[in-house]
Formats: sequence, structure tokens, C-alpha cells
Amino acid sequence: MMQKIRQPDSFAGAVTLICVAIGLPAAAAAVGKSEGLVRQWGDPDVDALPNPEQCLRLDAAYTEATGEPGPIGMIYAEKAKQPGAEDHKPAPIHQRLCDLGKQVGDVYAATTEALADGKVNSRERAAILRECGDVEQVIRKIKRDLRG
Repeated sequence: MMQKIRQPDSFAGAVTLICVAIGLPAAAAAVGKSEGLVRQWGDPDVDALPNPEQCLRLDAAYTEATGEPGPIGMIYAEKAKQPGAEDHKPAPIHQRLCDLGKQVGDVYAATTEALADGKVNSRERAAILRECGDVEQVIRKIKRDLRG
């Protein structure tokens, strides 16, 4: 199954995607920092973030390992296009629940495909993580719709 590229919607999410895809030791080596610090960069509850040079190095390591564009750069590009609040288009709850079901199905499909040979490689982990990010986005939209 061909996976479409889905990017996380935060810098912490992008760092986490990189760490899952290339491994925490490789991510730490790419920036010359400890695994603990790089792990903190991926925690949305911690204010620490990599500096621009470290972001470039992390993205380069990700691209080298996966052949895909670096997720941190994609986040920067997206935020530069849409300064300020995100546009939100409310939808009926039943439509959102259908979207959620589809996204959960995509997580299941990616996981099933990854486990077909009995082991999950870094690209498969990254694909599963991207699918989980889509589930999170739909849940955020549902919450926003319900808040009004």
C-alpha cells in the first residue's frame, strides 16, 4: 500500500517523527546532543526546542534515511503560509466521526502491513506515526466543533 506523506502539526511532533523514523541515537548524533535532550524536543509539554541549525541537521538525517522531505522544514513552511489562527471549518459530528473511523482504519492498515513480515522497520514506524497524527487532527477538529 502506498502511503501519502502526512506531516505532524507541531515542532515537537516533527522531532518525534524524526526520532521514530531514524532512531533516537541517530537523531542525537545528527545534532551532537544527548538522547535525553532530543527526547525533550519531541515532548509537547516541554518548552525546549532545537535551534535552526539543529533543525536543519535533523531534517537532513531524516531525508537521508527515508527519502522524504524533512518534517521540521514542512512545519516552518506551513506556519509561514498561515500566520495567526488556523482556519477552522465546522462540520457535522457524524461527518467527523466518519473521518475518525477512516483515519483509525488507516492506522490499522499501516500497522497490519508493517507487521506482515513480523518486524517493523523505521519507515513503517514513521508511516504508522503519520497515520496516528491524522487521528489526532480529526480528534482536535471534533473538540473544536463541540466547543463552538
